[in-house]
Amino acid sequence: MVFQMKCKKKEEIVIDPTIWDKDREKQLFEVLCIACKCLDADPQKRPFIDQVVLGLDAIRAIEEAAKREREMREGGDEGEGREE
Repeated sequence: MVFQMKCKKKEEIVIDPTIWDKDREKQLFEVLCIACKCLDADPQKRPFIDQVVLGLDAIRAIEEAAKREREMREGGDEGEGREE
């Protein structure tokens, strides 16, 4: 069923509504894509665990960068003049 929904571009149906967040839709779809690769019927096409971890880490890094950017925008002028 997951593969069918993904093929029909109805990914949001298979994602648990308690974690669904429109602002993080792209990241959720990327995680779903990784999960689908792990469930491939052909074991030779499934990723190795280190590939899964790298993919999830990349998604997390993008999300963390986006969060910092949102915080900077929302923080306004508070951070100006500070060195990091």
